[in-house]
Amino acid sequence: MADDYLRHSVVEVIYRYGLRRNEAATIRREHLRDGRIWITREKGGISGEYPIHPATRRLLWTYFALLGEDESPYLFVSRQSGNQPISPSTIYGLFRRYADAADLPVDRSHPHVLRHSIAVHLMNAGWDAVDVQDWLGHRDIASTMSTPRSRTVVANKSTRRRFSPMRSLQMTPADGLAQKRQLTPASSTNRSCSF
Repeated sequence: MADDYLRHSVVEVIYRYGLRRNEAATIRREHLRDGRIWITREKGGISGEYPIHPATRRLLWTYFALLGEDESPYLFVSRQSGNQPISPSTIYGLFRRYADAADLPVDRSHPHVLRHSIAVHLMNAGWDAVDVQDWLGHRDIASTMSTPRSRTVVANKSTRRRFSPMRSLQMTPADGLAQKRQLTPASSTNRSCSF
């Protein structure tokens, strides 16, 4: 049962925060604090602190309860390695199972598609490209605008009015970005989670 929550939690966190596989794998439990999560971006991205969505929080609490007492400092742990983080290749395999079940085309059967999906969903919900850039940790707006379909989405205001997946996120640009701060991660070595 914990494996089911692990899979669901990994996909949820990758989608919600537009993460790369390794960014998700290396989140530490100490980075969850006071209703917020610290995301360390790779590939020159801007790291930052983000609000934890209530649905994500409930999912993670259930996952932690099923894990029981465990000494790993990582949010997502490897079953084989105990205290080590889940590997990016394991995350890829988890996502492939979802992709196969959803009958996604081969060119969209990888976890990075979730990063593109949240960008498009945020734009569909009315977020400005600059706000999406900040949410994804992009240094350059060109990276945000290279997201597949982003130019079309930005231009199609009627689509934004009709379709708002942000309802499921329950977050407006002001909610998400006002709460997102550029801070250094907590330096605490406490392995408990107080989110």
